[in-house]
Amino acid sequence: MQEHGNIMINKKKILFCTVFDDGFIEGGLNVIYSLIKNVPNFLDYSHKIFISDFCKLSDENIKKIKKLLPDVIIEKNNQEVYKKVNVMHKKSRADFNCLEMFNQKDYDIVCFFDADMLCVKDITDGIKLAEQYDFVAHCQSKVSTCNSGFMIIGKNILMSDTYERMISFISNNMLGNYVSRLISQEVMNARLIDNFSWYDLTHSYNFRNFAKWNNWDGYEDATMIHWAGAMPGSGQTSVPKPWNDNALDDKATKLWLEYRDECLKEFGV
Repeated sequence: MQEHGNIMINKKKILFCTVFDDGFIEGGLNVIYSLIKNVPNFLDYSHKIFISDFCKLSDENIKKIKKLLPDVIIEKNNQEVYKKVNVMHKKSRADFNCLEMFNQKDYDIVCFFDADMLCVKDITDGIKLAEQYDFVAHCQSKVSTCNSGFMIIGKNILMSDTYERMISFISNNMLGNYVSRLISQEVMNARLIDNFSWYDLTHSYNFRNFAKWNNWDGYEDATMIHWAGAMPGSGQTSVPKPWNDNALDDKATKLWLEYRDECLKEFGV
């Protein structure tokens, strides 16, 4: 238990969660390591990784993850509607699993982070904001304008029917001949939770414009760096991940590689 103001916070009631499969294991391990390094007492919180029939982790990779997070829960969901949507990028179907964060009613606060991110500063202040606001992320004008790479939700959303309405939205709007490019982002953009209170973390918690547009404004203040852009539109190219052979040659990628080397030396994975 940790005291915050006059409130006693049970860290086990705060869940950090993500989604990745064997193809993203390098990113998953590194973002977890970066959180361990920069978030005080990160192991005291609860942790989950969402998997499914189309987003699998091998036993070998689960063992690697547990070297970093011994008590992590690998939670498989069987949400059938995720499998029925036509997707533009087959590998991106796994992104539907991030919506499972809204189905975690046993927790008070849930923080989701993408596996192609790197935590470079303490994010505790962002987590604390979920005690006052229902939805905390980088939102330009309302919840439905957020980027779903980094999101924090509080008890009001968790105890509502938000998850059920999201599943209903997919069933009613994203099946048949529809082809989804942005997967969960399209559900987030559907204004299903715009009536909840929200707080804009600014782009420092989701710093991503450098990879697509070479815009480094705000890099020194970044808390979470994000290699977003894996689901490009027609005629566009995807942003290479920092563990790919074609990774960008820039300071963010070099920093990611430094963390990766440290993780290998400290944990052997």
